[in-house]
Amino acid sequence: MDAAKYFKECLKLKSDYTEVMYYLGLCYFNTQDRDSAAKYFYKLQKKYPETAWAKYAKNLMPYKEKVTEE
Repeated sequence: MDAAKYFKECLKLKSDYTEVMYYLGLCYFNTQDRDSAAKYFYKLQKKYPETAWAKYAKNLMPYKEKVTEE
């Protein structure tokens, strides 16, 4: 999960970096951490719905329940 560590560091520097947000969610998704993946995918859809990354994330949402942001 080294990639997730670097993606998180990127988001600390630029919190609205939607591409990184998507790939961080994808890291969690691919390691079966669906709750963490949903957190980033939901944030993308809520805050940046017009981006392509939000549309990609919508297709990978692990479940339809509302996920709260941190």
